[in-house]
Amino acid sequence: MWGHGPSRNMVSDEKGLVETFDPGKYKQGSEEIDMATTKNVKWVAKLGSQAYGNPVVAGGRVFVGTNNETPRDPKYKGDRSVLMCLDEKTGNLLWQLNIPKLGTGKISDWEYLGICSSAAVDGDRVYVVSNRAEVLCLDVNGLANGNDGPFKDEAKYLAGPGKPPVELGPTDADIIWRFDMREELGVFPHNITAAEQGFRELVSFIASDIIQLQGAIVTHEGLLKSDPSTVVKFLRATIRGLIYYSTNRVGTVPILARNAKSSEDLAAKIYDLVKPALTPDGILSDDLERRVMAPLLERVGRKDMAVGKFFDFSSTRKIHAELKAEGWKP
Repeated sequence: MWGHGPSRNMVSDEKGLVETFDPGKYKQGSEEIDMATTKNVKWVAKLGSQAYGNPVVAGGRVFVGTNNETPRDPKYKGDRSVLMCLDEKTGNLLWQLNIPKLGTGKISDWEYLGICSSAAVDGDRVYVVSNRAEVLCLDVNGLANGNDGPFKDEAKYLAGPGKPPVELGPTDADIIWRFDMREELGVFPHNITAAEQGFRELVSFIASDIIQLQGAIVTHEGLLKSDPSTVVKFLRATIRGLIYYSTNRVGTVPILARNAKSSEDLAAKIYDLVKPALTPDGILSDDLERRVMAPLLERVGRKDMAVGKFFDFSSTRKIHAELKAEGWKP
């Protein structure tokens, strides 16, 4: 498990570990690592576009959470959350847990984050918290050695609500049991908790729930009160960057390529895909704010909640007005 064991004592008794390594460089015009350019690297396995779940190594297997932006199975398409089980010796995929999203976007199951939980392995069982606020117990062997149960409905579960069951194979996960914390405990993941703890969304980069670069800038109201000048400086620089991005494709594409270590052709495709979904000014309309909050309130059984308790674009509007008055242009 993350932290080695329940004590979280991360001291290892392994011998002969390397002190340094070089992850290598991409092959020209591709997203594949040239192994000849690596140092002290045994293998490289491509994950999705984001990976927040720390890798866990146990029993000759490597478990790591990611998203589905590098699909390993054609039957799983689009934005989904993934736990990969890789062979420790080769990096080959042994099996994957490929879970559908909740479908509420940034409200409760943030786009493209994937599975953020680190797996805990105990013997032949793997425990992980899914993006759907479930505790799942899995077989370390996946379905390669059969469907052990008592949970036997993987085909329907992995397909997602309202969709026909998928055809299961040996590289699919074997779910032993499932505990849905939303149903059993009445808990709800993500933003509503942040709002009630005093966090405020100051800038939103997305105009819809389709595509996003990062989502939003959120801060605690305590910082707004204790150090407003720092918040304003940060927002001012961010908004200028957003305006530059939105209005200067020629200048932005090389920056994207450099930061993503990709070709400019690929960066241009990403830009053209993301651009239509961006807010032009980092501000959500009143209507979109209400639409964002409606499914969230419904899920937690709340009839109403002041939108201003969660969104506060006042500083962003003020900065836009100042930049316009100054005649600033990207």
